[in-house]
Amino acid sequence: MTGLWAYSNSTCIYIYIYIYLKPFGEEVHKEEEHVAQEEENHEKQNQDAEEEQNNTIAEEEDIIVEEEESADVAEEEYGAEEEDIVVEEEESATEEEEDYAVEKEESTAESFDVSDNEYDCGIDEGCKQKDGIGIRVKRNMDGFGPNSVHVNDKDHGPESEIDKSKELHSEHGSDSDGPRYPEFKSDIDMVKPKFVKGLVFPNMIELKQAIKQYGMVDWVEVKLKRNGNRRLQAICKEGCPWKLRATPMNPKDSKNQTWQIKTMVNCHTCSKSVSNSNMTSKWMANYYIGKFTSEPNYTLRSLRHDVLHEFGTLVSPRKRGRARDHALEMIEGNHKAQYGRIYDYLQELRSTNPGTTTICYLDLRLFQRMHVCLKEVIEDIFPYAKDRKCVRHMYKNFKEKHKGQALTDVVRKAVRATYLREFENAMDQLKSLSDAAYIWIEGENPAQWSRSHFSTRSKCDMLLNNHCESFNKSILEAIDKPILTLMETIRGKIMTRIVSKREAVEKYKGLLCGKNQKKLDAGIEESIRFWPTYTGVNTHQVEAGPSQQHVVDLDQRSCTCRKWDLTRIPCGHAASVFRLNNLKPEDYVNECYHNITQLAIYSNMIKPIKGPNQWDLVTNMEPILPPIIRRPP
Repeated sequence: MTGLWAYSNSTCIYIYIYIYLKPFGEEVHKEEEHVAQEEENHEKQNQDAEEEQNNTIAEEEDIIVEEEESADVAEEEYGAEEEDIVVEEEESATEEEEDYAVEKEESTAESFDVSDNEYDCGIDEGCKQKDGIGIRVKRNMDGFGPNSVHVNDKDHGPESEIDKSKELHSEHGSDSDGPRYPEFKSDIDMVKPKFVKGLVFPNMIELKQAIKQYGMVDWVEVKLKRNGNRRLQAICKEGCPWKLRATPMNPKDSKNQTWQIKTMVNCHTCSKSVSNSNMTSKWMANYYIGKFTSEPNYTLRSLRHDVLHEFGTLVSPRKRGRARDHALEMIEGNHKAQYGRIYDYLQELRSTNPGTTTICYLDLRLFQRMHVCLKEVIEDIFPYAKDRKCVRHMYKNFKEKHKGQALTDVVRKAVRATYLREFENAMDQLKSLSDAAYIWIEGENPAQWSRSHFSTRSKCDMLLNNHCESFNKSILEAIDKPILTLMETIRGKIMTRIVSKREAVEKYKGLLCGKNQKKLDAGIEESIRFWPTYTGVNTHQVEAGPSQQHVVDLDQRSCTCRKWDLTRIPCGHAASVFRLNNLKPEDYVNECYHNITQLAIYSNMIKPIKGPNQWDLVTNMEPILPPIIRRPP
C-alpha cells in the first residue's frame, strides 16, 4: 500500500511518502539520485547568479567612488538611483525564487507519483516483512546555497508540531513577506559588534555607536568618512582594506529610519595602536560608570590602568579627568541645574512628610542657604534649649596660650565638678598656679562648660560635642556634591539611622537600654563604698569618706552631689540607699531612659520620597539661581 502527502508554504516544501513493501527496489534510489542531480544543477545556477550580482554591486560601488571624487554635488542623486537599482534587483531575485519554488513543487510531486499497485505485495506472494519508509524533502527558499536541500529519512508525520514550529520561526525576527535580513540587537550585540553584509540597524545613530564600539573593542582605529542622510561610510587606517558602507533601507520614506550595510570588507591589515580616537571621555564615562558608582575613591590612575588593560589604549590625564567629570555628573547630577529644582524638592518633602518645615533664603533669586526641620521641634524645644561648649575645643584653645600639665589638670577638675563648692575649690587652685590662666577661664561662662552650673532640665551632663562630630564625619562624602544630592545624602543617612536605632532598642528585653543600664550598674558598683543612714521622711545621710557627706531625698529624687539631678540616673549615693531599703534602682530612673520611650522617639520615621523624574513641578515661582562663586587667584 502506498500513500502520498505534500505540504508547501512560501519558503519550503514538505513531501511525505508512505510505502509498505517488501524491498525498495531500484526505483526509489533512482528518484533520489534524480532529485540530488537536479538540486546540484540549480546550486550551480545560484552560484552563477550570485557572482553576477556581486560583480554588478562592485561595479556600482566603483562608479560611486568615482562620482564622489569627481563631483560631490551629485552624491545624493546618484545615491537615490543606486538604491532604486538595488531595490529592483532584490524584487527580481524574490520573484525568481518564488517561481522556482512553484516549479520545484510541481516537478517533485510528479517525480514521486507512485501508483497504488506498483509495489503492492501480498502474503501469498511470500512477503514476510512489512517496512515503513518516509522520505522528507525540504527546500529552503531563503537563498541559493549548497545547503538549500535537506533530505531526512526520519518521518515525523504530516501533523508534526516540530515541523510547524520551524515553519513559523523567523531566523531574523522579521514579519515582512520580503527578503529577511539579520538585525542588530543593541542590548546584546553592542558589547562586541560584528558586521556582515545586509545587517540592519534601527537608526543611523545606533550604527555610528556600533562602529565606534567595534573600533575600541577590536583595538582598531576605524573612522567615519563623508557621511550624510543618504549614506554612511567607515574606513580604517590608510592602506587597510577594511570598509563599511550603509544606506537607508527605504530612502523615499522619511519616517523609516532603518539603515542597512550594503558593502562590508571585513579584513584588517593594519597594526594595533596604543592611541585610538574612538576612546572619548563620554564613552569612558558610560563604560566605567559602575566603577565610579561603587568606588567613590576610584582614581584617574586606576582608570588609566583599566583602559590600557581592557582596550590596549593610552589615554591622556586630561581626557581621563573629563571622563570622571561626566561620570559624576551622571551619578550625582549637574551642580547648576539642581538649584533650579529646589522648589520641586522641598514640595516633595512637605507632601511625603507632613509637618515638615522648609525654609530657603535667597538674595535676588540667588541661593544663600536652606533649612529642613520639623515644626514641632522648633516651637516646643528650641526656645528652652541651652547651648554648651565642647570642652575638647576649649582645652585646645587654652593650651595654645597656657602650657603645662598642672594647669590642664586643674581645669579638668573645674569642668567635671558637679556642685558649686567643688568648682570654687578648683578655681582657687588654678588662680594660685597662674593668674593669666585664671583670668582666661573666668572669661568663659561656666554654664557652658562646667557641670556644676549645668541646668538639670536637660537631663544630660555631656561635656564633649561627640554627637555632632560623629555626624559631621558621616556626611563628609556629601560636602562636595550638588545641592540636592547633598540634601538627599544627609536625609538618607538620618532615615536609615532612625530605623537602625529602633531595631536596636527592640532587641533589649529589660526596662532600660544597654548604655543606660551600664551607667546604672556603675553607680550600684560604686555604692559599696558608701554608708547610708536613715534620717526620716525618705531622706538619708550618706558618708563617702573624710569630709565627704551627701544627702539623698527619695521623694525629690535628688542628691546633693547633683549627679542624680543632672542625668536622672541614680548616683552611687542613691544606690546605697536603695540597697539599705531593698528598693529596685531601675524604678528610680527617669522614664526618658525607658525602652518604651526610646521606641516612641524612633517611631517618628522619615518617609521615603520619589525620584526627581516623578516630582511635581512648581511653575508659579521663578527658578532659583546658583550662588556666585569666585575662585581664588
